[in-house]
Amino acid sequence: MERVLVTGAATLVGRRLVEYLRRRAFWVRAVDHREYAGPANETVRLEPTDFEGAREITAGVGHVYALDGPMARERPPDGRAHEQGSAGGPELEIEWTENLAAAAAKAGVHRYLYAAPGCVHHEPGPDHPCCAAQRESTRLLQDLERRTGMESRVALPANVYGRWKAAGEAAASPVHELALMAAGVPASPNGVFDVGTDAATAFCALEDCVDGLYLLMRSNHRAPLLIASTERASLGEVTAILARMSERPLPITESERGRVFPAPAPDDEIRTRLGWLPPTPLAAGLADLYAHALEAGSHG
Repeated sequence: MERVLVTGAATLVGRRLVEYLRRRAFWVRAVDHREYAGPANETVRLEPTDFEGAREITAGVGHVYALDGPMARERPPDGRAHEQGSAGGPELEIEWTENLAAAAAKAGVHRYLYAAPGCVHHEPGPDHPCCAAQRESTRLLQDLERRTGMESRVALPANVYGRWKAAGEAAASPVHELALMAAGVPASPNGVFDVGTDAATAFCALEDCVDGLYLLMRSNHRAPLLIASTERASLGEVTAILARMSERPLPITESERGRVFPAPAPDDEIRTRLGWLPPTPLAAGLADLYAHALEAGSHG
């Protein structure tokens, strides 16, 4: 039985990835700094500042799925973005990646996948600290591969959305917030969502994202790869789709804050590299998400 490690196992993508791997008969060690309850064979609760623990969790596994830096950080419950240098910020992301990857290489891990999702930034652009952290983490992994032979994969899942199972997962995506608003559930602290309406970007349904991560890990592709549908839309257009479904206006503001990065890769790259395209159309995925938000709202 092939043994793998998943960090960020208590997050939206992490939970589904663990379930996905277990269905395929992998032995899975699930790691997060939050409480995790799922089908993993072994569960470890570890703070992303515990670099000694990084050496322990990589022992005995062949592949590592490292989801978004220090245990796949998600926005705090109050909806504020992480500040640079904070407990979940870019500086820790780089340090955690460096330590976890080095520990994995020393433990004899064959392949290491680093997933750095695109997200909504309050300071859009490639020079934003989160984008810089992704670039530096990628550079560290590529350098480590040259020195140790541990193969690296870099996934860029863009704006992942899908049915959530825990409250923290609901806050993981701006698309979730918009779906909750469409369902009549206030998602932002002040009841208003800040969105840049003219920034076209890519999106990825949750199940498609998990498929893409698995396929990338099993592929021979080395360069960073956007995991996303070939459809492009702005958050403003997503808002309009959800507003039509709900037949109610959504309380949003238009500003520079909320624009989405990174820019999408060429439409045919994921097909060329993986022989696969995410199958879920954005409109169908949003309809399912809206139905789920209605269910969540009806249960308080």
